[in-house]
Amino acid sequence: KEDALSKENKIVQEIFTELARNSGLALYGLSRVKTAVESNAAREILVTDELLLEKRKEIEEILELAENIAANIHIVSIGHEAGKNLQSLEGIACLLRFSLSKYTIKEEIEIVLKELSKVVDKLRKMSLLK
Repeated sequence: KEDALSKENKIVQEIFTELARNSGLALYGLSRVKTAVESNAAREILVTDELLLEKRKEIEEILELAENIAANIHIVSIGHEAGKNLQSLEGIACLLRFSLSKYTIKEEIEIVLKELSKVVDKLRKMSLLK
């Protein structure tokens, strides 16, 4: 049991390290982790037990796909340090075999701003925004 907790803590720390380095080798959040699994990029997936209970069907679908790509899956208790830290990352995160990032942060911001501009225009046309 202690070995599993130690391993989970180590992986969560590695996720935070990769996120801080902006290496593109760690992702968090349901949609990003799902994309990583669908792209065969995920190698370690961590999910809090709480998120698994809250979104069981969606999480189980992701974990089933993860098993098919031989990703290591860890269900982490929010009663432990690793789980509490993972909760701050929306309860789900993964380490990647390779980066999925094809854009720089600046390019991603530009893409998001263009999309947001389209939404604002649509809302204005619908008279929902002045």
